[in-house]
Amino acid sequence: MIDSEPKWLNSKVFVFYTDLLFGKDLWYTFQENNLLDEVASVLRIVGGWLVAFSRETVEDEFITKIRLDCLAWSIHINYLILLATILFIQGMTFFYVLVFNMFTPLILFIIRFRWLIWKHSYKFEA
Repeated sequence: MIDSEPKWLNSKVFVFYTDLLFGKDLWYTFQENNLLDEVASVLRIVGGWLVAFSRETVEDEFITKIRLDCLAWSIHINYLILLATILFIQGMTFFYVLVFNMFTPLILFIIRFRWLIWKHSYKFEA
């Protein structure tokens, strides 16, 4: 069986606030935690950030406009997903969608930006 949380990532970490399931709230303390989720999330965010906002070979006003339009578009879609989630999804699935929703602006931005760049370059090749 594959261990979903490797033991070598277990560590005591400093937390500002934690609410224990069957206990009191704790402020400014150390807690045992597996860092797999944190490492994976940081790598997704940094990787997405590098892919999304790296300079293009030709970085002109048109690329800047496409970037801005795609960023606005991705934020609009992200909040539409969030509104639909609030209205129609309950329970732990709501939490899972909220976690996924942290990454959707970058993902949607990258997909739309790359598609528009491809579409624009393909138009000029033909």
